[in-house]
Amino acid sequence: MISIGPHRLLCGDITGGAVSALMGDELADVVYGDPPWGPGNLKFWTTMHDRGSVPRETWPRFLACFCAAVAKHSRPEAPIFVEMGLRWVDELDAAMLVEGLERRRRWPITYGPKKKPLPNTLSLYGPRDVAVELPDPPHGEPVTRAILGAVVKAGTVVLDPCTGKGMTARITHRLGGVFRGSELNPKRLEETAAWLRKTVPRGR
Repeated sequence: MISIGPHRLLCGDITGGAVSALMGDELADVVYGDPPWGPGNLKFWTTMHDRGSVPRETWPRFLACFCAAVAKHSRPEAPIFVEMGLRWVDELDAAMLVEGLERRRRWPITYGPKKKPLPNTLSLYGPRDVAVELPDPPHGEPVTRAILGAVVKAGTVVLDPCTGKGMTARITHRLGGVFRGSELNPKRLEETAAWLRKTVPRGR
């Protein structure tokens, strides 16, 4: 576990209970996640992490664990935002419904190079809709800033179960929120930790 000011990070596997170890009894006010998209992407990241030393997780089990983790460790009223490739959104909806989380909204967004953006989706799950005006074009970090800017205030606990290089962590910190993030790949997590160490005032 890495603690940096009010923020906490953990390097671990969602399917092995990483989110439970990170959150304990705490519940998130907001969830923003960008998990691997489909079995190919999942295999890529697990291979990057363990070079074949750990049995491969199946995509359906991973998706079920992701949805169960965000449902268990967020408040009943928490908005849950998930980025997912177009091909896998129906499976995401189904896995979220198992946890009692209904999709309220889906935005078409893009990612990748600005000159050749690739299609993507951002879905909102939970008990209520959230009205957010996305940037035009709805691409990259400005999308995440718009979403979190609409729901994060000082002290808001934001959970990202797939932290990556820490975009959600950076935006949460700038908004005065409290970040909780787990990540399978230690090198990617260290990028998040390094930014927070440079930015968070000492002793906070």
